[in-house]
Formats: sequence, C-alpha cells, structure tokens
Amino acid sequence: MFEDCESLTEIKGLNKSTEYDDPIRITESMFCGCKSLVAIDLSQFSFYGVRNISYMFYGCSSLKSVSGFGLNISQGSVSSTVEASGAFYDCASLVEIDLRNFKALNCIMAGMCVFRGCENLESIYAPFLNGYYGNLVRNSPKLKEVTLGSYWNSGEGFRELLANCPNIERLEFTVPRCIF
Repeated sequence: MFEDCESLTEIKGLNKSTEYDDPIRITESMFCGCKSLVAIDLSQFSFYGVRNISYMFYGCSSLKSVSGFGLNISQGSVSSTVEASGAFYDCASLVEIDLRNFKALNCIMAGMCVFRGCENLESIYAPFLNGYYGNLVRNSPKLKEVTLGSYWNSGEGFRELLANCPNIERLEFTVPRCIF
C-alpha cells in the first residue's frame, strides 16, 4: 500500500472501515521501506480479519512511535492466528512498542526477527505475542523490559529469543487466552 515511499514522513487520518469496505486481511509490508516515516497513529484503522502483519514496518528506520496499534478491532479480535515475522525489523529509532490491544483469537505468532535491528528499543509490551522461530529480538542493547505471551512451542524453545540484549532487567511471560 505504501511500500518504499522513502520520503513519506507522516500519515494522518488512515481509516479503513470494514462496515462499508472489504476488510484488509493482509497488511504484510504495508509500510515497508518508508525510511522517513517518524510516527503513525493506527487507532482509526480497522484490524478486523487481519492475518498477516509480517514486515509491516520493515526498514522504517526513522519510526519512533506507533500508536493505536490494534485499538480499532471489531468484535474484540483479529483473525484466528496472525503471522508477524519481521513486523518491526530494522526500526532502529523505535524506543518502545505496546501491542496490548492487538489481540488475535489464537494469539499472534511471532515468527522470526519481529524486533531484530531495533537498536534503540527500551521496552516491549506484547502479551499476546506467542510462538517463536528464532531471533525475536537481536542487537537491542538498550532493551530493559520485555513482556510476552507464555506459549512458545517451537522446537527451538528459547534459543536466541533475546540475543545480544545485555541490559534486560525485567522479563515477564503472561498467560493469554490462546487456543492452538
């Protein structure tokens, strides 16, 4: 939708209503490569029925703030399982991410490299983020607080879940309502 809009700095009024329009089910790479994008408010964007947020903000190196992520979810949830591989990959300016309002019926499947390359990231609050396939967070030396879901069934277990994140002070695993 906005992939590789390298000079795009701001988006206002992004509103996708599912009442009158067909819902967007895949937001994969939606803002990928928007290197100048600094902040985005998604509180008016409907995430109902979304199945894939992989690489949604990949390479948004100037992105500092993502607000309202998942706030406008009809009937309280998105698709049954949401793939999120590389969703915030290389968002080097991102300081914190709060995904508490992004709820999938069966939780968000983390996939690989969701927060890899987020070198300024200080906190992650993602209680519905579950399932892991490698390098969830890598090379985030400022990361101090992490909250994730508790269902990690991959054969890889916790291998490289938080790699090269030497300053983590608090790590919490929540028990979300997931059905796998």
